[in-house]
Amino acid sequence: MTYDKEWYEILKRHFPSWKTIELYAGHGSDYEMPILVENKKYLDKAKAYLQKNDHKAAAIYLRTAFEVKIKWFCEKMNIAIKYREKPKDLSTNDFWEPIKNAKNSDGTPKYINEDLVFHVELYRSFIMNPLSHAQLVIAPRQEIQDAIDTVERLEQALEANYSLYENNTAF
Repeated sequence: MTYDKEWYEILKRHFPSWKTIELYAGHGSDYEMPILVENKKYLDKAKAYLQKNDHKAAAIYLRTAFEVKIKWFCEKMNIAIKYREKPKDLSTNDFWEPIKNAKNSDGTPKYINEDLVFHVELYRSFIMNPLSHAQLVIAPRQEIQDAIDTVERLEQALEANYSLYENNTAF
């Protein structure tokens, strides 16, 4: 148990199979009472907010799911990224570019196919980035759902690549 939100987020990343919960102070008429919130994956939160028609929240959680997964993949696969003296200066592109541009010796995509790259790029530019900022964007519900489906496909592809890598490096 921790009161430190940053430490909590680090532990969640390193122990994804752990069940995590958050406790908050709720307010009754004359007293505080504990509120227990079971933590969900970012993609599940995006889906839940889309169901509630909160498109901005859905896009923010979708973008977070994307960022967390590509950072995880680069770390697990030992993919070289640009050096930044301050880690907070790293951008999503610093992780995404090496993944999408990686090629096998025969020139074929190493981690994800061109169709998936195209769709990720499309939804990053029309859904994930604009809806995460303070600008007027009209995004139909179906486009947000398609963006969620694309990030799910990306997660599955990256996890499958990591499983192959892990199995080939095991003794």
